[in-house]
Amino acid sequence: MVTVDIPVSLDVKITEAADGRRMIRLDGELDMATAPQATLALDWALTTPGITEVVVDLTGLDFLDAIGITVFVNAYRLARRRERTLRACGARGEVEMVLRVTEVADLLGLPQIPADLAAMEELT
Repeated sequence: MVTVDIPVSLDVKITEAADGRRMIRLDGELDMATAPQATLALDWALTTPGITEVVVDLTGLDFLDAIGITVFVNAYRLARRRERTLRACGARGEVEMVLRVTEVADLLGLPQIPADLAAMEELT
């Protein structure tokens, strides 16, 4: 038997504001190995009673593949079903390019500027 260790390289930090908003910061890589972790955090945030908006801070996200795009599309659909807002901010480099090319940036309300620091500061 062969055992393969796949390093999970995604850190998820969740912050809640008093006004019904929750910030999820993703640091690392969002791919097949880390998608379940990101999905769990997004699903939990979007289904928690009293939460009206979830902001995903992508400043620390270094890699995003097709599985990661699927995570965001599924979270967007869940947010719509729950009548909640899902936004993203802080995408940069290749992550921003992938989100824009796939038009997922539009679904997530990603600002046209590379980093929306104002949106992140609202929750602190």
